[in-house]
Amino acid sequence: MTLCIFASGFVKSKLWFEDPVIKFMEMIKYRSCVKNIVYNGNINGLISTIYTESLKYKIPVTQNSASYDINCDFYIALPGGLGTIYQMTRVIYGGNPILIYNIDGFYNNFIDYLEEIQAFEMIDSELIKNVKIVSTLAEIEEWLKK
Repeated sequence: MTLCIFASGFVKSKLWFEDPVIKFMEMIKYRSCVKNIVYNGNINGLISTIYTESLKYKIPVTQNSASYDINCDFYIALPGGLGTIYQMTRVIYGGNPILIYNIDGFYNNFIDYLEEIQAFEMIDSELIKNVKIVSTLAEIEEWLKK
C-alpha cells in the first residue's frame, strides 16, 4: 500500500506536533501493508520528522510535488498550514478516501467548515463520505485495516 501523508513543512510545527507524529510513524512501521510513503512539500517541520522516521524504519519514502495526483491507496493529513489544506481539499474533491488526524483539535475549525458547506449543500455529500476524522492512533490503525 502506498500512503500519502500531508503535513506542515514549517519548522515551528515540530514544537507542537512532533511527538504525536513520531508515535504515528511508530504505528505505521508495524503496519506491514504500508510499502511506500509519499509526501509533498519541503523537507522541514513535520515532513522532516516523517522522512527521518521512514528512513529509520526502512519504509521507502518519496517526495512528489503533486502527491494528490498520484495513485496512493490512502491519504492522511497531519497538522499543517494552507498547503496541507489545499492538498486535503484536492483529495476530497477528487473523491479519494482521506483520513484527517485531528491532533489536539487542530482541525476543529476545518471540520466545522466542512459541516457548514455540507449543511448548505455546497459540496456533494458523496465526497464527504470519503473523509474520516480521527483523534487517536487506535482509530488510524482501525482505518488502515479496511
